[in-house]
Amino acid sequence: MWINQNFLLLTDFEVEGGLNTTFLSLRDNTEVTLRLESNGQMSVITHNMALAGDIIQSLATFLNLQELQVVYAVHIIQ
Repeated sequence: MWINQNFLLLTDFEVEGGLNTTFLSLRDNTEVTLRLESNGQMSVITHNMALAGDIIQSLATFLNLQELQVVYAVHIIQ
């Protein structure tokens, strides 16, 4: 499974249905949340766009995808 190969985990993830987990990036201590719906839709939520891009590129390579449908959303917190 992709998540087990790309994150430093103490134990392997076993996913049945959906996934909703948050990690702390070792690069800059920002949080990144990965959500996988049972319908196959995935969300990468983080304030670090470079990290989000690396995660998406890694997942696309793992799945051997050539094109992705991407929705970019910005939420401004005041």
